[in-house]
Amino acid sequence: MIARRTGSLRFAFALSAVALALSLLGCGNSNPAPQEAARTPTAAPPAANADVAPQVAPSSPPRDHGDRRERRDRRRSERAEQAFSAAPIEVAEAQRTEAHGRLVEFDGTVEKILTPDRRGLPHQRFVVRVPGAGTVLVAHNTDLGGEVPLKIGDRLRVRGIFESNRRGGVVHWTHHDPGAAASAGWIRVGGKTYQ
Repeated sequence: MIARRTGSLRFAFALSAVALALSLLGCGNSNPAPQEAARTPTAAPPAANADVAPQVAPSSPPRDHGDRRERRDRRRSERAEQAFSAAPIEVAEAQRTEAHGRLVEFDGTVEKILTPDRRGLPHQRFVVRVPGAGTVLVAHNTDLGGEVPLKIGDRLRVRGIFESNRRGGVVHWTHHDPGAAASAGWIRVGGKTYQ
């Protein structure tokens, strides 16, 4: 019982300390009005110009992040559709010109299988050695294209969109385009096409 009373006293002391601090800062009400007076709305001071209506800030609706995602996905799909409508270029040319958003189609050998990227949409990642062009990273969306059964040394053919980076580039969109009827990317390995 004594411990309970001590806790209550500490709480009451803390509340009074907060009230004192607020009154010293001018935040407290030193002359409390009756409850009825507090409920009565006060009239706004008259405007300097009676013809001008007071400016009221419009309340903005809450942001819908779903709309933002849809617009972003639509833009990505449009860029992919534009890239897939062009003829593919060689990986070596894409690397040399530091291309972004260009369609590539190439044969290569799996050199390294990396851990999957699980942030956001899951991607299977692997490094492919391309004759005459060095290596390129392939990031394959497993939600849309399914997982490709690979092992080091597998020969494959890849069609996707190239993005330049300092390590030789990344090829993505190696799957069907869920937002359009345009041709899309794929990976062919062992006589089977993964799209």
